[in-house]
Amino acid sequence: NKMRKMKIQQKWMIAMVLVTFVGVGIFSFYIIKNLQGNARIVNYSGIVRGATQKLVKEEMYGKENDDLIERLDGILYDLQNGDGENQLEKMSDEQFSLLLEQVQRSWEELKKEILHVREGGGLESLFLQSEDYFNLADKLVSAAEIYSEKQARHARFWLMSLYFILIVLVAVTAIYGIRQKKMREELLQAEAASKEKGSFLARMS
Repeated sequence: NKMRKMKIQQKWMIAMVLVTFVGVGIFSFYIIKNLQGNARIVNYSGIVRGATQKLVKEEMYGKENDDLIERLDGILYDLQNGDGENQLEKMSDEQFSLLLEQVQRSWEELKKEILHVREGGGLESLFLQSEDYFNLADKLVSAAEIYSEKQARHARFWLMSLYFILIVLVAVTAIYGIRQKKMREELLQAEAASKEKGSFLARMS
């Protein structure tokens, strides 16, 4: 009975190790996917900042670029809603969301200034609006980077914690296995001694 109980306990410990190992694998996959999503948001926020300045320069020199305007519209929409052709996830950070709303409003104003310039209006207002837009977009990129770094730190902490738990479980299972082996040997020796004693008593009788 004691041997059977020990075997059951060992099986339970091995099962715990396997479950923890699978859990670490699933959690690692989730973290990698999340970090990749954050990296794409940082990248596309940078595109919003840089491509808009390119657009303004082209418009100021009389080169219309409606394709770039349409692309920037799509990126800003995807950043706000977390879907679309750019395959962006919605970033769950309050500071980033607030700045994104401001950038969206500034972008609408900037497009109005671009239309005004195309109709023969002055360039100064477009230039000033583009400066305000750039400052907001720059803050947006910084907010995305800060959030992404914070998430990466949290991910490292939880992964290290899970790996530590896994190592502890493996070590405990190994130690328990060694102790079980030793106890089995002692039980076998005790049984052999008991049989030998019984045989001796039988012979004496």
